[in-house]
Amino acid sequence: AAEAAAAAHTAEARREAAEERSRAEACRTTMTEAVGSLQAELSSARQAVQRLERRAARGAAEAEATQEALLARLAEAESRHDSERALARGAAEASAQQAARRAEEAAADAARE
Repeated sequence: AAEAAAAAHTAEARREAAEERSRAEACRTTMTEAVGSLQAELSSARQAVQRLERRAARGAAEAEATQEALLARLAEAESRHDSERALARGAAEASAQQAARRAEEAAADAARE
């Protein structure tokens, strides 16, 4: 009877150990799958970050190029404006000189008469 009880107890312990191993293996499988899934998500997130970084770099480069183009256009417009002012100033001075000559000529004509 004692041997039968010991054999039954041993069989029960083995069954419990087998169940525990089975649960541990299932847990290990679940954890392995979870780690694999998290690694895939991490890889996907890293790729998304890299795409966003590249897009941001392109945007910054485009903004810088646009700014440079606008500054060049502004410099060109300022140069044209300065040239136009210089031409207008020159024309006004020439007109004033011509008016002064006419006045001098008129004064000389009047003095002769």
